[in-house]
Amino acid sequence: VRTTVRRLSPRGKAIALSLPLLPGERILTADRNPSEGRLNVRLGANEDAVSWESELPPGDALVLQAEKTDRWVETWSLVASPVWNVVTSGIEPVFEADADLVPVWHPWPGEAVTLTIARPEAVPGETVTVSRVELQGKPGAQQRTHRLELSVNASLGHDFAIDLPENAEITELTLAGNPIPIRKEKQRVLVPIRPGEQEIVLAWRDAKPLEMWTRSAPVTLPVESANITLEQDLPGDRWLLWTNGPLRGPAVRFWPILLLAVLVALVLGRLPLTPLRTWEWLLLLLGLTQVHLLASLFLIGWLFVLAWRGTLTGEKTSLGSINSLQVLLVMAALPVALILLFILHRGLLGHPEMYVLGNSSYAQNLTWYEPRSGATLPRAGFLSVSVWWYRGLMLLWALWLARSFLRWVPWGWAQFSAGGLWRTTPKPKYAG
Repeated sequence: VRTTVRRLSPRGKAIALSLPLLPGERILTADRNPSEGRLNVRLGANEDAVSWESELPPGDALVLQAEKTDRWVETWSLVASPVWNVVTSGIEPVFEADADLVPVWHPWPGEAVTLTIARPEAVPGETVTVSRVELQGKPGAQQRTHRLELSVNASLGHDFAIDLPENAEITELTLAGNPIPIRKEKQRVLVPIRPGEQEIVLAWRDAKPLEMWTRSAPVTLPVESANITLEQDLPGDRWLLWTNGPLRGPAVRFWPILLLAVLVALVLGRLPLTPLRTWEWLLLLLGLTQVHLLASLFLIGWLFVLAWRGTLTGEKTSLGSINSLQVLLVMAALPVALILLFILHRGLLGHPEMYVLGNSSYAQNLTWYEPRSGATLPRAGFLSVSVWWYRGLMLLWALWLARSFLRWVPWGWAQFSAGGLWRTTPKPKYAG
């Protein structure tokens, strides 16, 4: 308690006051001798103020009451530490703008304020939080490498335990960017974290060959975590077939496209204009899934326009329209050939287009995101086989296409030349 008595009257006359003390107040300033709960204060003729400090015993309540007198006026102010909750009752305080919102009371004689003081109770909870997790895996033919990055905020320093898979060989461990010694108990790595925010980077590898079904490494932290990112890098010689993991992640859209191709083949196979049977349409559309939809529609449309051209044999057909159609068919044949060559090149030398979409993923890099997780991190995986399976299937497709061309080319030429390759106006005949 800091008490200050200031003169309001002019100088030149001494003032003597007997001021009441708070209950249990013990004065710390020297030369101040209270008596029976009061303190005699004297201001000399030329003194403007006098002050002292005192202390109070701990308690959960304090009553401030103004003396019923007209010899002085009182002003109370309260500065509370953030570790205390103070509830006031009685007259309302005012908050002075230049006092950092400190409550101030200007009581009238006899008015009182009761201060109820309590220390906030501690809320049960963890002393460490993990605000970001990034787990990256790179599977290889004979071994896999993993990298775990954590953003940790701790209120106490202690050992942060990370459970890794069996036979994990640690290759890197840093705390706040600095390498630290590796302390490992069986499959548990102990990281000595300190109070505050810090970054943990842990890298390891294990001698586990690449399998058809590959999953991210099982990792368990001592507490729950938030903002988990799982990343898997596929080798360039793998054919991705399926993905599995948190909802916000990649998806292989090829299989719905394949189902649509089957349905379209069933419809096109029932149309009598072209020589392609249903199963041939299906095989052709399987190859066309590797190019853009517009390119597929262009090739299919060219086949049907060619078939329609074979029906234009009557004399009522406009010569200009027939000749224009012939030119368009010839010009469109080049893009059709380029589309087929592109499919063959991708199938025999490139990688399949599996239409992998979701969370900025693509065929060689898969990324999943989970907003919150328990102590055990979620796992994500993918199904893949060697890319040579795809190239072998495309080789069979190319052989089928070459064999089918032996039957389609004569049909196409018959349609293109039906009624003549080029129409001219017949010369008039004159009677002799």
